[in-house]
Amino acid sequence: MSDPNRALLRWLATHDTPERVVLLCADAEPPRVARGTVVVRLEGCVRDVGVGLPAQLLASGVGVVEVLPCPTDPGAAAAHVAAWSAVLPDGVASFSPPRRRRSRPDVLVLGQIPLPRRTLLGLGLRDRTALDLDLDDAGRTLAALRLLEEAGRARPREDPAATDEGPAAPPPAAAAARLLVEGCTACGVCVLACPHDALVLDHADGVSTLTHLREQCRSELECVRLCPVDAYSSTGPLAFAQLLEEPVAVLARLTTAACERCGARHPADEGALCPTCRYREGNAFGSALPPALLVRLSREDGSQAGAREGD
Repeated sequence: MSDPNRALLRWLATHDTPERVVLLCADAEPPRVARGTVVVRLEGCVRDVGVGLPAQLLASGVGVVEVLPCPTDPGAAAAHVAAWSAVLPDGVASFSPPRRRRSRPDVLVLGQIPLPRRTLLGLGLRDRTALDLDLDDAGRTLAALRLLEEAGRARPREDPAATDEGPAAPPPAAAAARLLVEGCTACGVCVLACPHDALVLDHADGVSTLTHLREQCRSELECVRLCPVDAYSSTGPLAFAQLLEEPVAVLARLTTAACERCGARHPADEGALCPTCRYREGNAFGSALPPALLVRLSREDGSQAGAREGD
């Protein structure tokens, strides 16, 4: 999967860390900037970029991330940047032209960042990076926000819509989904289905507990799609504030028992057998007739029984 932010961080790690990075939309004209400033052209509009990009740049040592006004939709883009600023109050700002005129800089295009020469030569990065570049973008974003929060440069736990600074805007969303579970049977299908091991099902003292490890969740929602009893639902992504406040959430807790035949856990009030073994008990050959055919056969059996009584 493409990760353009990682390529940008790798490029920065092999060069002198800039004091300023200027972000501009794909259709914006590059501005004149002060010496030592890095200009990065986005793949689209700034309003479509998450808070992870500025957070990772700041955690990597960049002093401030400035954003050039969007030429296409300045209002929506400005509101989006305001939401960034609420989380990163001293690290994100609107672009301010330098006092001394400079020539137009070379522009790095996100998604087309060249491989650093040191990487091509197998020399590795010049400096040790603050973020683990082996993490995916969501993992690096969370690590960056934690680092910046510890340094007093980020306020990810505050809702920007509730502040008086700038326009009301939804808080930046994390990669994790907000999951709700009702009617869980502790079958464990969701645990096996999750590609990121974000779900854990524990059994202890007759109680089964389904837990969501939110930091590992990437909202692929295989649990929602594959749950055999449709117990899952999702109401959208979590805000970073919710993720940081409650990284682990209990989704379901129910009393279970071990199946007398196979040992699988199942709701204790459903009897001694799990659903699979109950099905096998009623269908010795491992199959069942279609419901419509069963109804027709029952009618035929009833009519034949009535004919025999008439005889």
